[in-house]
Amino acid sequence: MHNERMHEALCRLYPDAPEGAWELACGPETDWDVTIVAWGLEAAAPTQAALDAEYAALAQEGAGPRAPEPEALDLNAITYAEADAIIRAESVEDLRLAMLDVLGL
Repeated sequence: MHNERMHEALCRLYPDAPEGAWELACGPETDWDVTIVAWGLEAAAPTQAALDAEYAALAQEGAGPRAPEPEALDLNAITYAEADAIIRAESVEDLRLAMLDVLGL
């Protein structure tokens, strides 16, 4: 989400800022762009260039190796007994156990 990305960039630019030092908004009033609508720090709000530099740094950090995607579950491989156990689960724990059984874990 863009709000989270801008918030993280601001936290990196102003690491000693107190909670609530800025307020972000995104909606029809901002043409759906994430915007700083309230600034409570004595330091000037960051320029777009400073934010872009932080975005690039965040992207580089996030570009590391990703965990492999799990294999798709073949729904045709689920037995009637496994499907029945999932459908008839009466608690979250029963459902969890039934799903673990289907996944072979």
